[in-house]
Amino acid sequence: EVYMFNQTDSYYENLSIKNALDEWQAARTRFNTATDPKMIELAIYQMQSAQKRFVYLLKEKAGEGKGLAP
Repeated sequence: EVYMFNQTDSYYENLSIKNALDEWQAARTRFNTATDPKMIELAIYQMQSAQKRFVYLLKEKAGEGKGLAP
């Protein structure tokens, strides 16, 4: 499910969510292009961390996660 931003949302709240999504996508790109085993391991850690931050922010915005999958 994709979250769509609306015009009544707080600018900074949306910016934080967008930054978290951008960070997650950048980490996925690093993972997909990494060749060194240590860099692959680092990219996995960064992807997991960015994903958790993104999901946390979405749940926070939705009112403690009501209606969102874990």
